[in-house]
Amino acid sequence: MVWDSGVVNTRRLEHVQDSSRCVQRSFKKPPVSPMEQRDHVLSEEDAARITEHMNAEHEDDLLLFAQVYAGEPGATAARMTDIDADGITLEVTMADGEAKRRIDFETPVHTPEDAHRALVDMALNARG
Repeated sequence: MVWDSGVVNTRRLEHVQDSSRCVQRSFKKPPVSPMEQRDHVLSEEDAARITEHMNAEHEDDLLLFAQVYAGEPGATAARMTDIDADGITLEVTMADGEAKRRIDFETPVHTPEDAHRALVDMALNARG
């Protein structure tokens, strides 16, 4: 596989299972330079927009996130208060009051599109 730099990706992992003659390959992108990393991060504006959208349009999903991922099955409501590259913070309402709960993403997100994919995947998984 050739990347923009013209360098062949040699970080290929190949595993052959003798019994089934199955081949699995995993390709990883080359490391991202610090300059590229600065261009692909969630800005404060992105975080505010995503938080506002989730609270306005996805109340049921946020409640599921609190119940399933934050381990609060008795939660009655949840509101997103923050999102960053590593996860989201919820304000969760329970019978005995409110509490903040942090839910980490499986892998860090770097763009609004990454965040969208992660949140959709979480919602689909939480719904079963």
